[in-house]
Amino acid sequence: MMKQLIVATLLSLFYVMAAQAAIPLTEAIEHIANEYSITVSYCPSLTDSAAVTRKSCGDSADECLRELLRDTDFDYTSIDCTCYYVWPSREKIAARKEYMEKLRRQREERLMAAKPGALIVPQPGVSPSPTDIYVGNRQTKPAWPLFSLKTNALLLAAMSPNIAVETRLGKCVTVEVPVNFSMWTLGDCRLDYVAVFPTVKYWVGGEAFRNDYIGAYVGYARFDIGGIKPLGGTLEDYYYAGDLYSAGLVYGHRFTLSRHFALEAEVGVGYVYTSYTQTPLNRNTPQSHDKHKWSLTRLALNVCYTY
Repeated sequence: MMKQLIVATLLSLFYVMAAQAAIPLTEAIEHIANEYSITVSYCPSLTDSAAVTRKSCGDSADECLRELLRDTDFDYTSIDCTCYYVWPSREKIAARKEYMEKLRRQREERLMAAKPGALIVPQPGVSPSPTDIYVGNRQTKPAWPLFSLKTNALLLAAMSPNIAVETRLGKCVTVEVPVNFSMWTLGDCRLDYVAVFPTVKYWVGGEAFRNDYIGAYVGYARFDIGGIKPLGGTLEDYYYAGDLYSAGLVYGHRFTLSRHFALEAEVGVGYVYTSYTQTPLNRNTPQSHDKHKWSLTRLALNVCYTY
């Protein structure tokens, strides 16, 4: 504890001495002018804003002025041995701005290269800003969204509850697991099924959950449907019960509405195999069937919440 106190005291004294050693450039110029009995022309409104360390080394006024102005934005011209002119140097100002821009670019490169939460070690001679110490979502672009919850509005309109969870596997790759189901029975009308279609997506815009994507899916469904008179056709006169297997491709586009909400329009085609029994509404003997076909397999308008 005593050692830490001594170190803190010495550091405080060092900073106080350093602060006291710094003086306005105007005062340092006047000191040299008085010491060597020379005339120095300068603009006080400019030199008062520059702070330097008093320097009296040198065998002549010329050497003292050169040493004094070396680390400032000023330069000097000797009119004769007793008269000097101090003026802002455009070359020095441009070089300083270029150096500061170089430091800024280096800091940004280190911020981009650092992992979230990593400690950045400042380079020698470079004073880091407070935001350079720890790199997290505060200093860089907001973190990529990781998950998306969604529901297909078209299926909801058809009285079929559904939900899907999508998560990121990489910068441009996500995997989605949608689950659709229904358990409606109303008189002779029956809509009872459950379907799962895992899908892997590649987002062609360069970042997941943005713009367009293409994907591949495999799926399974267990169904028992029929007697649906509004649809007409065989679904009005028969019940179909069995299993469905499918695989294919999907394409979609995401419309971003806000930071968390978006809409997705999606269409898919693929190969379908079904094994089912067909039973008339009058409960006659059911018939077994197997079918293979290529078909439109996905049509969705998803409402998405991403976080």
